[in-house]
This record gives sequence, C-alpha cells and structure tokens, in this order.
Amino acid sequence: MDYKSIIVHAQANPEAQGRMRCAADLADRFGGVLIGCGSEAEAVADGDPFSVAPGELMALQAEQVEQNITAAHTAFEAIAKGRDYRWISEHMTPTDALALHSRAADLIVTGAPTGDRFDPRRDDDLGLLVIIAGRPVLVTPPQRDYLAADRILVCWKDSREARRAVSDAMPLLTRAKEVLVASVAGPNGLAEACETADEVAEALRRHGVSANGEGLLRDERPVGAILCDRAAAMGADLIVAGGYGRTRLGEWVFGGVTQSLIRQTERFVLLSH
Repeated sequence: MDYKSIIVHAQANPEAQGRMRCAADLADRFGGVLIGCGSEAEAVADGDPFSVAPGELMALQAEQVEQNITAAHTAFEAIAKGRDYRWISEHMTPTDALALHSRAADLIVTGAPTGDRFDPRRDDDLGLLVIIAGRPVLVTPPQRDYLAADRILVCWKDSREARRAVSDAMPLLTRAKEVLVASVAGPNGLAEACETADEVAEALRRHGVSANGEGLLRDERPVGAILCDRAAAMGADLIVAGGYGRTRLGEWVFGGVTQSLIRQTERFVLLSH
C-alpha cells in the first residue's frame, strides 16, 4: 500500500508553508495526488438575541473568511503547481472539513499546535481530528518541510491504537533504512516489554521492514521524553504512535505522552486512533 491521496490543511500563514511542502514531497514520492483543503467557519449566533451580530457585520465576516480561503488557495497552488493536485474549499471548521474529505485520502497532513493560540474556526483541533477522521494524521513540526523517514521510532503499547498506527505507517516503514519498535516499562515489566517489542519487529520484518525491538526502562523522565530521547539517539525524524486521550467537558484531550510527542519541535509524528 502507498499513500496515493494526501490531504493537507492549507493556510496562507507562514506556519503552513512547511506542512504544504512536506505534503507535496510525499505526494511526489508515492506518486499520489495532493489535495489542498482551505476551510474556515464563519461566526454564528449562539441563540441569545443580544449577542447576534448585525447583518452588516456578518456579511463582513463572511467576506473575510472567503478572502482567507482564497489566500490559502493561492499559497497552496504556488507549491502544488506542476503536480497532480485538487483543491477543496469549505465554510466550516478545518477539523470538520479535513475529516469529511479524508474519505478520499490515505493520509492527512497538518501542523503541530503553536503556543496557546487556537481558534477552532481557523485551526484544526488535532485531538478531535485524529479521533473522527479514521485516517492517519502526520503532524509536522514548526519550520520543517521535509520528512526523510529513513529512521523511524515506533512507540509500542499493546493496544488497538498502536496496532492501527503501525498498519497506517506501513508505506513509510517499508521504505525506512531503520525502524525501532520501542516499549517503555518499569523494572518489573521490562522483560515483557522487550519480548513484545521484538514480536512486533519480527512481524514487520516479514513485510520487508528493517525493524528491531527494544524495551526502554522507565526512569524519572516522562515517558514522552524517554521516547523522544531514544528517537534523537537513533537519528529518527519520524515517531509513529497511537493517539490516546480522554474526553473532558465534552472535548477530546490527548493523554500526557501523546501531548508531549506533538509538542516537541524536532520530529514529525504520525498518529492513528
């Protein structure tokens, strides 16, 4: 299997340039179509008659949304020109648009959260997207526009999410020079973690993946830091992991390990749920 359709969240801001270039390069590498998705939701009234924006203000907001989508289209086409590409524009949240149109895609490419700035009308909710899309999501770190994926760290936890992540990452895993399946455990569980990681690596080798397994001893560092440090030691620029989390006040929130993986700024992360 290859990624024959890659959808990317397109925006006109500088932070989006790297993810769009990365998506275009992956489409080239896999001989696939590149799909740009420009989407932004308009402000809506909440039912309180005193909070309803006047008609003129609503019209101005709609016009601004259209201008933003047009600017995103221009930025995307500057990168996509000369390639097989498609453009999609929607007046809805980027999370909903990417999830909707990922029905025709094998991989979603988007950016890592930056600081505390988050506007659900313009920015995709990464946690929710991973849960509802049913597709792997490649998170690009800031200022990075090329994924080599020669060396890949697979974060293994014996769960459905980890199994799904490994399956979804196979197009990249089969092309990598080195893949390490890593499982973190305390002293009492380290032997079992090594055995489990070795079993997964063996299964990958049957598919032609150059994979090995390793148990990582849990220490005073957070688990996410242990995994990132091991990825750095092996020179990996991609981490593959299941997307774990929980609901809080009706919203999906990533768990601590997943949060630490997507907030680090050195490596790409491929998440599946």
